Amino acid sequence: MSSVGGYGAWMPSNCLVWSEGERMSTNTTEPVLVADAGAVRTLTFNNPGRLNAFDAAGFRALTKALDDAASDEAVAVVIVEGAGKAFSSGVDLRALAEPGADNADFGHAFAPLIVALVEFPKPLIAAVHGAAVGIGLTMLLYCDVVYVAEDARLRAPFTSLGTAPEAASSWLLPKVIGTQRAAELILSARWLSGIEAAAYGLATAALPADQVQARAARVPSRLPPTSDRQSLPPSDCSATVGPTTPAPLCSVRTTLPER
Repeated sequence: MSSVGGYGAWMPSNCLVWSEGERMSTNTTEPVLVADAGAVRTLTFNNPGRLNAFDAAGFRALTKALDDAASDEAVAVVIVEGAGKAFSSGVDLRALAEPGADNADFGHAFAPLIVALVEFPKPLIAAVHGAAVGIGLTMLLYCDVVYVAEDARLRAPFTSLGTAPEAASSWLLPKVIGTQRAAELILSARWLSGIEAAAYGLATAALPADQVQARAARVPSRLPPTSDRQSLPPSDCSATVGPTTPAPLCSVRTTLPER
């Protein structure tokens, strides 16, 4: 049994493989690794010893990686995935509980990440294996295409932690999977399997764990060249993702067909 940030779950072994021709960040201690294969950029959450739990530095690293990909004309599509045995176990609660931890800094780092996800102007694809908990699940609501391992484990743990659902997840989740299913998942904080996630519409498809990355990598090959794509229309809706941070928030991203 593995436990990170207060979450425990059995997770299958998974090995990250970099294909020939990919460029990867050489500093493997970075919270987010960046690899380019042509016009496809892969962002890998790189805290495998903590099941890719996020601290403030991890939030900032992912925000910067998304912003860099958004502004890089050579990047057409972004894939997000996790190193090791999990996609992400959510916020690193152990780091939050350490003596001298600046809890406010977590909030200050978290809000810009949600803004980056909301405003991301290119197709965003998630390849999920192992655990996807808290922000690991919430992030999927902002992705255009989501592939999950059949034995993946997803959870919205907020009620069990005595906190409110984060980042508009209580608004987005009902729109993606329906009001009653969303209410049951949020109120019970129960685990959801990858197969259930696909059946509910939270994921595009559930696949054997060793096929998830390859399936995600095939999606960009079916997209038209970057020069042939139209940019996203400006957002005309808004919400608040933090105590003082307004950001546009739309429930449907239009770069790819709905899953």
